[in-house]
Amino acid sequence: MPLMTSVNLNEVWIQRIRTIILRSDFTLARENHARVAGLPFEWNTNWATVLLNEADIMASASTEYGAPLSVALSKEWEAIGFAPYATVATAPGRRAFLSNIQFSSYSGRTLSAVIPASH
Repeated sequence: MPLMTSVNLNEVWIQRIRTIILRSDFTLARENHARVAGLPFEWNTNWATVLLNEADIMASASTEYGAPLSVALSKEWEAIGFAPYATVATAPGRRAFLSNIQFSSYSGRTLSAVIPASH
Protein backbone atom coordinates (compact mmCIF):
# COMPACT_ATOMS: atom_id res chain seq x y z
CA MET A 1 0.00 0.00 0.00
CA PRO A 2 2.34 2.67 -1.31
CA LEU A 3 0.23 5.66 -0.29
CA MET A 4 0.24 4.65 3.36
CA THR A 5 4.00 4.17 3.40
CA SER A 6 4.56 7.45 1.53
CA VAL A 7 2.85 9.37 4.36
CA ASN A 8 4.88 7.52 6.99
CA LEU A 9 1.94 5.62 8.42
CA ASN A 10 3.07 3.30 11.19
CA GLU A 11 3.40 -0.35 10.08
CA VAL A 12 0.93 -1.47 12.76
CA TRP A 13 -1.76 0.76 11.20
CA ILE A 14 -0.86 -0.36 7.69
CA GLN A 15 -1.43 -3.98 8.75
CA ARG A 16 -4.70 -3.13 10.50
CA ILE A 17 -6.03 -1.26 7.47
CA ARG A 18 -4.90 -4.04 5.12
CA THR A 19 -6.65 -6.65 7.28
CA ILE A 20 -9.88 -4.65 7.42
CA ILE A 21 -9.91 -4.09 3.65
CA LEU A 22 -9.15 -7.71 2.81
CA ARG A 23 -11.78 -9.02 5.25
CA SER A 24 -14.46 -6.59 4.05
CA ASP A 25 -15.36 -8.83 1.10
CA PHE A 26 -19.08 -9.67 1.28
CA THR A 27 -18.32 -13.40 1.05
CA LEU A 28 -16.53 -13.11 4.41
CA ALA A 29 -19.30 -11.16 6.14
CA ARG A 30 -20.67 -14.15 8.11
CA GLU A 31 -17.19 -14.97 9.37
CA ASN A 32 -16.65 -11.31 10.31
CA HIS A 33 -19.91 -11.17 12.25
CA ALA A 34 -19.08 -14.47 13.98
CA ARG A 35 -15.86 -12.90 15.30
CA VAL A 36 -17.84 -10.27 17.23
CA ALA A 37 -20.91 -12.31 18.17
CA GLY A 38 -21.80 -11.64 21.79
CA LEU A 39 -18.95 -9.18 22.28
CA PRO A 40 -19.40 -5.56 23.29
CA PHE A 41 -18.36 -3.01 20.69
CA GLU A 42 -14.76 -1.84 20.81
CA TRP A 43 -12.51 -0.10 18.34
CA ASN A 44 -10.55 -3.05 16.99
CA THR A 45 -9.94 -4.77 13.68
CA ASN A 46 -12.82 -7.24 14.04
CA TRP A 47 -15.43 -4.58 14.80
CA ALA A 48 -14.03 -2.19 12.17
CA THR A 49 -14.44 -4.92 9.56
CA VAL A 50 -18.04 -5.52 10.61
CA LEU A 51 -18.76 -1.79 10.41
CA LEU A 52 -17.32 -1.73 6.90
CA ASN A 53 -19.46 -4.72 5.89
CA GLU A 54 -22.56 -3.08 7.35
CA ALA A 55 -21.90 0.24 5.64
CA ASP A 56 -21.34 -1.54 2.35
CA ILE A 57 -24.67 -3.35 2.43
CA MET A 58 -26.91 -0.81 4.18
CA ALA A 59 -27.89 1.03 1.00
CA SER A 60 -28.33 -2.27 -0.82
CA ALA A 61 -30.85 -3.34 1.81
CA SER A 62 -33.05 -0.28 1.31
CA THR A 63 -36.05 -0.04 -1.00
CA GLU A 64 -34.80 3.23 -2.44
CA TYR A 65 -31.34 2.12 -3.55
CA GLY A 66 -31.42 -1.68 -3.36
CA ALA A 67 -32.69 -2.61 -6.82
CA PRO A 68 -30.41 -0.23 -8.78
CA LEU A 69 -27.42 -1.33 -6.69
CA SER A 70 -28.26 -4.98 -7.42
CA VAL A 71 -28.22 -4.20 -11.14
CA ALA A 72 -24.87 -2.41 -10.78
CA LEU A 73 -23.46 -5.34 -8.80
CA SER A 74 -24.70 -7.74 -11.46
CA LYS A 75 -22.77 -5.79 -14.10
CA GLU A 76 -19.62 -5.76 -11.95
CA TRP A 77 -19.85 -9.50 -11.38
CA GLU A 78 -20.53 -10.19 -15.05
CA ALA A 79 -17.40 -8.23 -15.99
CA ILE A 80 -15.25 -10.50 -13.81
CA GLY A 81 -17.07 -13.70 -14.78
CA PHE A 82 -18.61 -14.33 -11.35
CA ALA A 83 -21.59 -16.61 -12.07
CA PRO A 84 -24.09 -15.15 -9.56
CA TYR A 85 -24.27 -12.05 -11.77
CA ALA A 86 -27.13 -13.79 -13.57
CA THR A 87 -29.35 -13.91 -10.50
CA VAL A 88 -28.29 -11.17 -8.09
CA ALA A 89 -30.56 -8.53 -9.67
CA THR A 90 -33.60 -10.81 -9.97
CA ALA A 91 -36.46 -10.92 -7.46
CA PRO A 92 -35.35 -14.33 -6.07
CA GLY A 93 -31.73 -13.11 -5.93
CA ARG A 94 -32.79 -10.01 -4.03
CA ARG A 95 -34.81 -12.08 -1.55
CA ALA A 96 -31.83 -14.37 -1.02
CA PHE A 97 -29.56 -11.35 -0.45
CA LEU A 98 -31.98 -9.81 2.04
CA SER A 99 -32.38 -13.08 3.92
CA ASN A 100 -28.61 -13.45 4.29
CA ILE A 101 -27.55 -10.01 5.47
CA GLN A 102 -26.96 -9.37 9.12
CA PHE A 103 -26.12 -6.46 11.35
CA SER A 104 -24.12 -6.86 14.54
CA SER A 105 -23.38 -3.30 15.59
CA TYR A 106 -25.88 -1.29 17.58
CA SER A 107 -25.98 1.30 14.81
CA GLY A 108 -26.46 -1.29 12.08
CA ARG A 109 -29.29 -3.00 13.94
CA THR A 110 -30.94 0.35 14.67
CA LEU A 111 -30.67 1.59 11.09
CA SER A 112 -31.84 -1.71 9.62
CA ALA A 113 -34.94 -1.50 11.81
CA VAL A 114 -35.92 1.96 10.55
CA ILE A 115 -34.90 1.70 6.89
CA PRO A 116 -37.56 -0.34 5.11
CA ALA A 117 -36.02 -3.24 3.22
CA SER A 118 -37.62 -4.41 0.01
CA HIS A 119 -38.96 -7.96 0.25
